Amino acid sequence: MNRKKNLDEIVNLPDVRSKMKKSLDKKYIIDAHTGCWNWTRAVHGGGYGGFSYGGTVLAHRASYVIHKGPIGDKCVLHSCDNKRCVNPDHLSLGTKGDNNREAYARGLQTTLRGEEAGNSKLTKKQVLKIREMYSEGYGYKSLSEDFNTSESNIHAILSRKTWHHI
Repeated sequence: MNRKKNLDEIVNLPDVRSKMKKSLDKKYIIDAHTGCWNWTRAVHGGGYGGFSYGGTVLAHRASYVIHKGPIGDKCVLHSCDNKRCVNPDHLSLGTKGDNNREAYARGLQTTLRGEEAGNSKLTKKQVLKIREMYSEGYGYKSLSEDFNTSESNIHAILSRKTWHHI
């Protein structure tokens, strides 16, 4: 069972939600300028606030579950881009892809993608052509031969594990 599911289940146990909320409410200060509820306790990997409650719990995830409901298999996104913020009004659910796209759009993610990455063997135009040809019935083998790349690379492109930004 993963940590995300455990948090959803733990918070729904009798009396746990109110106890966890009381504990959480003592561990942030409100920034009047931004509206962020800035976590004042331990900061864990990646700069996110956290605390122990039968294991490490990320504070923004706990805040989301307490104030808004279950997370399931989603990510909790910050509209304020402040990793220490636990204000539920600044938190929303999304996929890992949503999180990456938002970070890239806001200039928070500096990873170069596609042709901008120095190790790219294909161009944006070629990737779009691969997707087009696949939709017309071309198989992985013929596409890999036509574009001088591996079948596993074709699969990664078509499943959007790579080149997902276009």
